[in-house]
Amino acid sequence: MKELFIKYFLKLMFLHENIMDKKVQYILLVFVGLWFVCCFLRFTSSIIFSKIIPLIFALCMLVFSILSLISFQWVYWMMWLIMSWGILITEDIHMHRKKEDEMKKIKQSEFIWNCKCDVLKKQNTDLEIYNKLLEKSSQNDKKELKELKDALEYWCRQAKQYEILLGVSNEYQDSTESRDDEIKKLEEERDHFRLLYERAEWQLNHSKKTNQEVDVFKNCDSLESLSERKKALLSIFHPDVEYGDNEITRIILEQYNKMKATYQ
Repeated sequence: MKELFIKYFLKLMFLHENIMDKKVQYILLVFVGLWFVCCFLRFTSSIIFSKIIPLIFALCMLVFSILSLISFQWVYWMMWLIMSWGILITEDIHMHRKKEDEMKKIKQSEFIWNCKCDVLKKQNTDLEIYNKLLEKSSQNDKKELKELKDALEYWCRQAKQYEILLGVSNEYQDSTESRDDEIKKLEEERDHFRLLYERAEWQLNHSKKTNQEVDVFKNCDSLESLSERKKALLSIFHPDVEYGDNEITRIILEQYNKMKATYQ
């Protein structure tokens, strides 16, 4: 295996002498084909070969560099220059594609960021509107609460006034009832003192007319008026009545009988 490698390596070094050798041509075609495949894969920016391709490029460049330095043949130098130029072009295309991809990603990120910013702005606007509505609702609630407190204070004052009026009314009613009782008592006392006064007056007149006949039925010109006068006098001086007097009752009945006899 070692001898075979040295043999073909020497043939590649003296390519101008062994250019017609099929095996040497196959080896060159393999290197050139490998180089084109690497350029194609690098150009297409394959993710799978993104780490392998630079190693293959380096291997090809190393082989042709060694062959160029040892053999000093222009073919290898041309191939080395062509490969270098191809590598530069493919790397430039790759970097350009990479930049385009990065720009697309940046634009996509910027678009997504703008969308998020728009959403955040809308949410911020909605939040401001909600805060305004909440503040307005809070102000309305405070206003309603104040109105309720004022109404409560008003009705508390009204209730206190009603309690005061009720107390005054009860006191007035109690005083009215007590005053009515006092009036009744005073009326009873008045009637009592009037009765005492009339009796005292009667007794006084009776004591002044001792041994004289008292005309208690004066101006009675009929039997009916005589009977009414007798009832009135007996209601005052009858012994069954308080402060009644038997003597006066006897005199009234005697005079009544005398007067009654005159009308019969």
